[in-house]
Amino acid sequence: MVHVDQEDGFAITLLAETFEDFVTGLVDESVHDTAEQDLLADLATVRDGSFSPVLQHAFRAVADVLPDADRRLRALAEAVVHDKGFFALHADPRSLLMYDYLFWLFTSANRVDPFERYVRTPPQHERSYALPDYELMIAFDLVSEPYGFRTGGYAPGFLEDWWSSRTASGHLVETTAGHRLTPAAVTTLLAELATLA
Repeated sequence: MVHVDQEDGFAITLLAETFEDFVTGLVDESVHDTAEQDLLADLATVRDGSFSPVLQHAFRAVADVLPDADRRLRALAEAVVHDKGFFALHADPRSLLMYDYLFWLFTSANRVDPFERYVRTPPQHERSYALPDYELMIAFDLVSEPYGFRTGGYAPGFLEDWWSSRTASGHLVETTAGHRLTPAAVTTLLAELATLA
């Protein structure tokens, strides 16, 4: 028995000499369950991982309002990991709170006009922490300047749905300083973060 990987140049991998060998070699899926190791690795990521330059700059920008902004981000991320068993953001309540928090942090130090500019650096620019975006804040790092506190990827649809829902509810509005959470939304956000600290 062989496996032919058509997405990798039709590479052939021998699985077993006979079908009987293949069947007797099957094991319960629990043998390959890495959930516990994944949980521990992601807890280490959110507890000890270094923050991106984008987040470090934002923490300094909000220090008068929230002097322990970094600790609150770690507490929220740890709650996400405990809820899911891994560090990823989707459409669940804690992920939505994380999107709110990250956006508030980001807009404390940066202007956001279109949604697309918040998500990633425009293609005509070289990616740099001097031109920050959501991806460089928490999703991906630059090879030349890595950081540890990151999701390692994200689903743009969840973030776009968050933006649309917050805009529709009036929590995220366009101002002369760009898109921002309203003062009432920020008050609610800070109160929710306080419950996690």
